[in-house]
Amino acid sequence: MIHQYKFNGKLICGQALTIQLKERLVSAYTNQPWPELIIPTPLHRKRELQRGFNQALLIARQLSKQLKIPLQPRLIRRYKKTSAQTGLSAKERQVNIRNAFQIISQSLPNHLALVDDVVTTGTTVNEISRLLKEAGVQKVDIWCIAKTPKWN
Repeated sequence: MIHQYKFNGKLICGQALTIQLKERLVSAYTNQPWPELIIPTPLHRKRELQRGFNQALLIARQLSKQLKIPLQPRLIRRYKKTSAQTGLSAKERQVNIRNAFQIISQSLPNHLALVDDVVTTGTTVNEISRLLKEAGVQKVDIWCIAKTPKWN
């Protein structure tokens, strides 16, 4: 379903997966505060034009509406065009994504959720989280539809 959503534009698959994610989040946040803001992992402008949409933004937009948490889609900008992460090793992903993002807003909350569709090695979300924490964000929660397991 993720592949159909991301690479074949089957948006209904993304909607169904986001509903499942929302249900998981509601049960996970029973005894803890919700983030103050939701932000999507940005795509570079050229990649978004090629694909026709930013899958993380569509997920974040749906979660924002359903959970009634504000969405700020332009808080982070991907200004460096990088190679696709698919097929790269963890080390290659780190080098590829280093310094690819920039914070646009001066006003940041203490606690936010960063949304991505799939977290593989964690390189992208770690790079964005590092940037946000350097700018003063205290807590960054990572919300994703799927995560690749670590193999020992």
